[in-house]
Amino acid sequence: MYDRNAIVELVETADAALDRAKGARFGGGVRAPFVAALDETAGALLEGSSPDELLHTIRARAARLLGTSHAYLYLVQPDGAHLEVRAGLGLFAAYDGYTMSVDQGLAGAVYRSGRPVAVDDYAAFADRSPDFEAFSRAWRAR
Repeated sequence: MYDRNAIVELVETADAALDRAKGARFGGGVRAPFVAALDETAGALLEGSSPDELLHTIRARAARLLGTSHAYLYLVQPDGAHLEVRAGLGLFAAYDGYTMSVDQGLAGAVYRSGRPVAVDDYAAFADRSPDFEAFSRAWRAR
């Protein structure tokens, strides 16, 4: 049906994403939303969801946990030198399939450091991706 290695990689990615997100500040209790997120992800796996469906489940739950309607999920490409958007939501939906070097952008900074990264002004971020500069300007103007 689906490549077992791809499914294992997705599960490990989901686990790491949820683990990193649990350090974020949430209103109310923290445990219940994470249990629900894990339950939803496990349910998608047991139902035999495709890898892309599973990615969208993970991304949607992470976005809900963080209280945003705009999110994306990058996957490292097999060459280890590029990241690809595989599950864009809201303003990022148009970026599905977008590929960039691990040396660029906020996602590249997260990949290189292995830690969450936040910037106050993407236009001033030294490693910003030129492809996102117009997006950044539009976001600030809204």
